[in-house]
Amino acid sequence: METKVTICDDSSFAQRQVERALPENWDVQVNFASDGGEALKAVRSGAAEILFLDLTMPGLPGLEVLKQIRHDNLDTMVFVVSADVQPEQIELAQSLGALAFLPKPLKKSELIEKLEEFGLFSPSEKIRDHQSIEVTSYDWMQELFNVSLGKAAERMNANLKNKFTLPIPRVDVVPLRQARQKIINQALSHNHKLLTQGFSGGEIRGECQMIFSEQALEKITQDSDSWKRMSLSEAANQLAGMINGTLIQSFFDQLDRRYSLSQPVFFNPQDAIDLERSDAMIDGSKCLCVDFSYASDKQRIKLQQQIIFTNDSLTKLNEFGDFF
Repeated sequence: METKVTICDDSSFAQRQVERALPENWDVQVNFASDGGEALKAVRSGAAEILFLDLTMPGLPGLEVLKQIRHDNLDTMVFVVSADVQPEQIELAQSLGALAFLPKPLKKSELIEKLEEFGLFSPSEKIRDHQSIEVTSYDWMQELFNVSLGKAAERMNANLKNKFTLPIPRVDVVPLRQARQKIINQALSHNHKLLTQGFSGGEIRGECQMIFSEQALEKITQDSDSWKRMSLSEAANQLAGMINGTLIQSFFDQLDRRYSLSQPVFFNPQDAIDLERSDAMIDGSKCLCVDFSYASDKQRIKLQQQIIFTNDSLTKLNEFGDFF
């Protein structure tokens, strides 16, 4: 008998990944939802006997969907599929009724194992064709960084003993000078420090840019035993390695490419402005810009970051997009 399944994710690329991970010989009708509100409508209409649910979405997030399902005693079985793999998130999702928590990127073998564990999958003679899902421009890039951000948050959580709110990364092609000026202006307006760190691999080059306050670093060194002996400059280097190193490693791992990461360089925002004005080579150049911010729940630390891919990397990135 055909089972009705709904895949809820704001990313069309992530929807396609989950749909392709479903067994081809599983007799299911697959529906899609792009936010929590649509997911609840699918559950209430009977279109989601099984719901594959993302947690980090605009509008109604996944945890609120789980709370509503429990509150209204709705009839569905929920598998959370999320990049936010911090222990607190996994525990909370399961306490709210999720049958299982599956980390992104979703592996077909892990999904089938969980479906069999709960007696939800038995092979059918009917072979299901994969549905055609159009992936919007650079949506795949946003999802790869969504996974990378989850890895970085997990590492920060383990090191700083603090849960971080996972952001939704924004991806856009903009003039290079505009992208750099934006984060410099943010640093100036908050009297923050600016850190940059270059990377390259597989014909892809760029730089990570992060702004943070000395107060945030002081808070980290005060509240974390392993950081107490560090100076602020040492703490900044450690933080950059933790975040940028994890982000870039996860991104290139998903592309199956090797990479290298330079040493971080620190600027006062005004010095960065002077460098920008003297660098005539960036005039007219475009870049692919990914920007986001981390916020901690306990220490009230916020880190603003953007990752810039150079103009000559765009062609290669488009090739990867066609592959995905």
